[in-house]
Amino acid sequence: MLSVKLISAFVLISISCLGQEVKPGTSEWLNLKKQLQWRTDVVFNLTKTLANSKEVDKNELQKARDAATKLHKHTDSLQTIDSLSISVAYILHTALTQALSRVLVTLERDPEFKSTVAARDLVAQLEGAENRLLIARREYNKWCAETNRLDLLFGNRR
Repeated sequence: MLSVKLISAFVLISISCLGQEVKPGTSEWLNLKKQLQWRTDVVFNLTKTLANSKEVDKNELQKARDAATKLHKHTDSLQTIDSLSISVAYILHTALTQALSRVLVTLERDPEFKSTVAARDLVAQLEGAENRLLIARREYNKWCAETNRLDLLFGNRR
């Protein structure tokens, strides 16, 4: 009987939490935000450096810069996190990933520039940023699952 009451209380508390805003003070959210913003900084540096390549599509570079700017501004402006703001952040993150993929494909057309120290260093920084972002995303989504806030998952919607 006691376990039924506990389960009922848990369900009621969980339901009442859905749709509520969460102050972005959780260490998991702050780390994810930091990694998203670090990635955008690396993209800014990468696109600035790649502007010197003869083969890289300048239009694609601008799209990547624009996508990075939008994501950085959005995450920087969040005062609370809710399912809508997280969904928007994820959509902007995905747009940046797609734009960046197109830029990196065009970089393959310029093997001479690709082999420069600056380009190699920035690609290595980007790989590191991607790895840290993956870990931060995993930890944040784990926090969402543990606190029964699946509405706040970053991607991986069920």
